[in-house]
Amino acid sequence: MKSEKFKKHLKNIIIVFMSLTMATVFSLWLKDLRWPEATIILTYLLSVFFTSRLSEGFLYGIAASLGSVILFNFFFTEPFFTLRVSTPDYFYTFGIMLIVSIITGTLTQKVTIETKLADEREARIKMLIEVSREFFQAMNLDQAISSLQSRLSHILHSEIFVVTYSLKEKQMVVFPTTKLNRQFQKSVDDCLKESQHLSVVINQNATMRHHFFPVRSKTGPTGVIIIPQIDLNEAETELIEACCAQLALAQDRQRWIEKQQESMLEIEQERMRVQLLSAISHDLRTPLSSIIGSVQTIVDNYDSISKEIILDLLGNVSSDSKWLLETVENILSMMRIQDGTIGFDFQKHIVEEIIEEVLSIFSNEKSHPIAVDIPSEAIFVHADSKLIIKVLINLIQNAIKYTPESTPISLSVKKNKNLAFFEVADLGPGLSDSEKLRIFDRFYSFKTRNQRTRQGLGLGLSICKSIVEAHGGTIRVLDNKPTGCRFVFSLKVKGD
Repeated sequence: MKSEKFKKHLKNIIIVFMSLTMATVFSLWLKDLRWPEATIILTYLLSVFFTSRLSEGFLYGIAASLGSVILFNFFFTEPFFTLRVSTPDYFYTFGIMLIVSIITGTLTQKVTIETKLADEREARIKMLIEVSREFFQAMNLDQAISSLQSRLSHILHSEIFVVTYSLKEKQMVVFPTTKLNRQFQKSVDDCLKESQHLSVVINQNATMRHHFFPVRSKTGPTGVIIIPQIDLNEAETELIEACCAQLALAQDRQRWIEKQQESMLEIEQERMRVQLLSAISHDLRTPLSSIIGSVQTIVDNYDSISKEIILDLLGNVSSDSKWLLETVENILSMMRIQDGTIGFDFQKHIVEEIIEEVLSIFSNEKSHPIAVDIPSEAIFVHADSKLIIKVLINLIQNAIKYTPESTPISLSVKKNKNLAFFEVADLGPGLSDSEKLRIFDRFYSFKTRNQRTRQGLGLGLSICKSIVEAHGGTIRVLDNKPTGCRFVFSLKVKGD
């Protein structure tokens, strides 16, 4: 701080010296050209004007005024090169010259100060507008606080600390990231408690004074702005308090947004519960009733019905039980994905082994032949093989469920750069554009084209999408030519 003041003082002295020196040299040249003394006097007045304009402080303009009178007497009044005068009239000239110089310098310095204050005021207003815009547009409050700290530090020419409380973790956060010692922590606590501006000497050195400004939101003090090693004037204090108010508004807005998001999440969860309960109560009741009815028929009429009828009823029981098991597994998978409790075992797997595992599941499937097309080269993917197998099983089961009997289903894999693309295609009736937009939504299902199968809860494809995206891939549905659908998803290829 002292070195900066000394540099400013030295700079102003050099301005005074250079201004008077240049005015004297120019006046000596005018004297050789025999210009009148009035021109020389105006030259010195001009030097006083420039000195007052370029220097900081009234004293330097007054010093330039006194110096110009002395130099004019020394170089340009008889007897030359002395401070004596030949006639008393010169004292009147010196007096007028000094008064005019002082008035000129004072007015110039005043205009300079007013201009500087206006520029600083404009910069502060501009900063507040920019900070307000950033706080309003920022999705991340921490980034907005860092921007505020940077801008305020630039205007005040001092390091700034912003202490606030994280809205999510409910703990104190300091920008820039650092740890507060006990003295700072106590001052922060006192500022929050008293909810007013505090000026504190942190150590025995009085120049190490720190200013603590509370950030007051609607719920009370929520943070502190710390300005160390600086003397604050009224305008700077008002600027900091305005920044505190902007930060408080941003915090209130962020809290409101988070509460709104929590409310929307609760509403969505409640809506999903209602949908799930509705789907379970409606869709699970039918197969359960069918199972109970078939078993009760066998029990009540075991001696009177034929073996063929019993086998047919048991076949219905088996089919309905498998549907119930698949549905319950999908519900459990959806709940684990939603709660984040599903475990991922990412390892390096060869694609051919994954395809073989999937085909073994459908080895007894006679209604839809499955054609496989995979490259001859070995393709390795970084994935949880069990979950990827589940995705492929779901896609193939959907193709079987929603396509006419005896139509083929194709399963293919292609490699493109660092991605492996898995595709399940069928020759069914296909999907409309509106169905394609909603096909991966939870609980969305459409009428089955295959009358032998039962309509599901609409969870299978939603689970597939969640699993693929958890692997960093994408899944989409496309039209198949000449008819049908193609479900394509991608996985990252793992190097050999």
